[in-house]
Amino acid sequence: MAFRHWPVDANDRACAARRFFGSAEDAGLRFEAWADDVLRLRHTGWYADEFQDETFRGAVFRLPAGRQGCERFVAGYGESLSEGFVLDVTEVWDGDFIGAAREADRLAERSAEDAREWQARESARLRLEDITGELKGIRGEILGPVDNYLPVMMAAVRNQLAL
Repeated sequence: MAFRHWPVDANDRACAARRFFGSAEDAGLRFEAWADDVLRLRHTGWYADEFQDETFRGAVFRLPAGRQGCERFVAGYGESLSEGFVLDVTEVWDGDFIGAAREADRLAERSAEDAREWQARESARLRLEDITGELKGIRGEILGPVDNYLPVMMAAVRNQLAL
């Protein structure tokens, strides 16, 4: 079962038009080729995390033929950890297999950058939560004894004033 481990920003129109599928068959398409094989790139995907565990690899999918029998392609990318695909459903490439492959590689690169940026923000947010918790604990350790001695100190001050 494929899963999505980082969110897509629905407010970003370019990202919101992308659709995640567990397989090419789920999308009703046929996987045609990896962009790096078609374009003879010097990489096999873009790192989508700081640990370089996951890659997004540009992929081209074939749509059923158009009315005039023209080949039609959709650009997308494969996610290595989920083994699923993300397709950009906003653009269909009529007869331009190389153009679709170029767009697939660009899409994979931009999406990997988005994923790395999201993971960096999420990591910073979690670290801030940890620091906040630590500071609350330290504050409790410091103020705890003060709260215990405050009544004693107030009684001593009252006694001094009563003299």
